[in-house]
Amino acid sequence: MDKKSPTLSVIIVSYNTCDMTLECLQIIEQELQRSGMTDSSEIWVVDNASDDDSVASIRKNFPNINLVVNEVNKGFGVANNQAMAQAGGDFFLLLNSDAFPKPGSLRILIDYLVQHPLLGVIGPRLLNKDESIQASIRRFPSPEIVWKNFLLSTFLRRQLSITVESLHGNMNFSQNYVVGACLLLRRAVYKDIGGFDERFFFYYEEADWQKRMCNKGWQVGFTDTSEVTHWGGGSGKGQDIQDILNGYKGQDLFIAKHYGIVGMTFSRLAIIIECLLQILRWSVQLVLTRPSKKSYTRFALQMHSALLKQQFDFRYLFNVGKC
Repeated sequence: MDKKSPTLSVIIVSYNTCDMTLECLQIIEQELQRSGMTDSSEIWVVDNASDDDSVASIRKNFPNINLVVNEVNKGFGVANNQAMAQAGGDFFLLLNSDAFPKPGSLRILIDYLVQHPLLGVIGPRLLNKDESIQASIRRFPSPEIVWKNFLLSTFLRRQLSITVESLHGNMNFSQNYVVGACLLLRRAVYKDIGGFDERFFFYYEEADWQKRMCNKGWQVGFTDTSEVTHWGGGSGKGQDIQDILNGYKGQDLFIAKHYGIVGMTFSRLAIIIECLLQILRWSVQLVLTRPSKKSYTRFALQMHSALLKQQFDFRYLFNVGKC
């Protein structure tokens, strides 16, 4: 007899997060059992060439899950695509290895998606380690937001808020996206628009994906009745210069793809002007600052210099309109 197709496919991407991945898997198995979904679900882990004990530990502690082992770090989008291409569930739960669902949260997400047929994807309320509310929704990037941030930060020392933290109730929208730490989507959406654009390595891939969903008529959903603790930075490098540059690169690719070369050029102009002003500012401050205070000044100067150089790199934007 053929095995019945699962209702839910849980997909976790792992990269040097051995202990967190094991804890995440344990919580997921408990949640599936609590929800009566153990026999109607499957779990996939895609390991992106971890050099810790992730692969051996997962095989030892969770021998029944589907484990894909990559020989190189292929990035978040590619790894999820690998699993979704093989997964059989009616729903896909994409979960970071440093994200831990609260009791009952998965059942809530599934029920909400079932009850709202126009929803393509839904995200929960995210919590920090200390249980404080974490940003769960962001605005899609745009040239307008880039320029507003430049003007506000330059003249008023402020930033335009692109995140929403204090959310109450349920909401559907098409102008914002839910943060990718925990996403539940329909298999039908994956069949309709495909997986992640694999040119996004680690930033803004979920923004692009959800923008494409909205463009095809699907809605994005959020509910605060489902909560997930997200530690953050599990697979990231932290705020080093390359990490910051990768974030800007993801934003740049998103804008080029959805606003065209004119929109990308317009947003880059704002960043170029801001970098020049910041380089001037931090150069002067480097001369005036006491030796014990120079470390961050040098970091800021190096970061803005590297970001300025990146604005004249167009190589990663080739074939931007293909996906």
